[in-house]
Amino acid sequence: MGRAPVRPAHALSAGLRRGSVSIPVSRSINPGTSATTFSPNATLNRQQMATFLRRTLQYVEKNSGYSYTSYTSKLASYTDNALVQSWAKEAMAFMNALDLVKGTTSTTLNPNGTCTIEQAVIVAERSVYAHQIGWYQAAPVTNVYSYNGSTGEIEREDGEYTSFDSTNASLHPGDLVWITGKLTGVSNLLATAPGTTVDQCVYSAYLPGINPYTGQIMYLHYRDLIPVRG
Repeated sequence: MGRAPVRPAHALSAGLRRGSVSIPVSRSINPGTSATTFSPNATLNRQQMATFLRRTLQYVEKNSGYSYTSYTSKLASYTDNALVQSWAKEAMAFMNALDLVKGTTSTTLNPNGTCTIEQAVIVAERSVYAHQIGWYQAAPVTNVYSYNGSTGEIEREDGEYTSFDSTNASLHPGDLVWITGKLTGVSNLLATAPGTTVDQCVYSAYLPGINPYTGQIMYLHYRDLIPVRG
């Protein structure tokens, strides 16, 4: 398994905006509705939207330093999973596993439902941060640091494990944790500490993860985690 950097998403979002029509056509993200038609005014459904965005992320992964997590499909948990077309199964499984495309209820995915503008915008925004979602390992103790108020230095904590904020639950080095969303705190640090670099902010930012002991969402320092990417 390899490591992948968790980067601020502005570079990726800018890249997706450039050539937003030419890239999908030329890279077979949207190959058309037949050999001779493109149907630009056709209504988009949810599984088509998921497929387009998944293909876009695959193009990004192939042509950049971004990579995406392994995942376990949850499609079988939806009563209407048989409505997912064969060409959309992997895309829907990936997008749903990362909570980029959520069910319309706890038991239905509604793959043939119309994709509204609002839904498309929300899923596209989530997809920009998809490389930050997924499996991470707790860093070795040599990678765990804290701020020493008396010296003003960030120092390694010998023998300390990665801990969930505001809990007593610790992750041992190498433990796996599922991260559910994007880095938080970068913009706040940039606003309050103008001299801080983006890399320093990312080092001090948090990622939301599922506490393996309680199932609750907790926040972990990015610096205490190693992305696990296939």
